Amino acid sequence: MTEIIFADTFYWVALLSPRDTFHNQAIAITAKLGKTKIITTDEVLSEVLNFLSDGGLKLRERTVNTVRQLLNADSEKVTVLSQSHRTFLGGLDLYE
Repeated sequence: MTEIIFADTFYWVALLSPRDTFHNQAIAITAKLGKTKIITTDEVLSEVLNFLSDGGLKLRERTVNTVRQLLNADSEKVTVLSQSHRTFLGGLDLYE
């Protein structure tokens, strides 16, 4: 059975931003995932784009390219769950 993990904003920011304190750890963890399936959401990717928007042009381009690849990929490795009103309300419940 394939293991499944949820990738939150913390993970993607650490992975994409060389200035992030946890960047090297995120790279190391990613390298060890093997056949592990990653689940993330539109909401998470929106947070990543917002968080890294002031990181300079190079980081911004890398972030946009990564998000587009994740959204356009028919990948066995990463699944992006679409945002809906229901998922928004679920996130709001978690936030409370």
